Amino acid sequence: MENKYLKIAVVVLFAIRFNSFAQEDAAVRRSNIQTYTPSVLLTKGQWDIKFFNNLYTETKATFDGIEADKPRENYLTSTLEIFTGVSDSRRFNLGVIVEVRSNTIAGKDAFSVFNLGTDNFSRKGITSIAPSIK
Repeated sequence: MENKYLKIAVVVLFAIRFNSFAQEDAAVRRSNIQTYTPSVLLTKGQWDIKFFNNLYTETKATFDGIEADKPRENYLTSTLEIFTGVSDSRRFNLGVIVEVRSNTIAGKDAFSVFNLGTDNFSRKGITSIAPSIK
């Protein structure tokens, strides 16, 4: 009985082994950039737009190991990335990365960072603009 299971196991292992070699194609050659680039670059005329927001708010603080309540503070960081393909061969993409930050203090509502008003308890502005090449 054990011989029967051993023979089945050997046949299955050989089938898996041969099947994995059959799927490899030695004739296909790829450049290092194609192999190690996790994403595909854009062709000429294509656009890629990404928008990321991070909202952080806090109402407690720890000073010298003592935890205490405090008026709410809110911090928003937004990043906008825009890229476009500039070559038919997908070798170059040009783009721009823009970061915007907004902070509010003194117990304001968590979504007050989205308001465009200005007062003594809030700050807003573009923190960086960077050209980018992929």
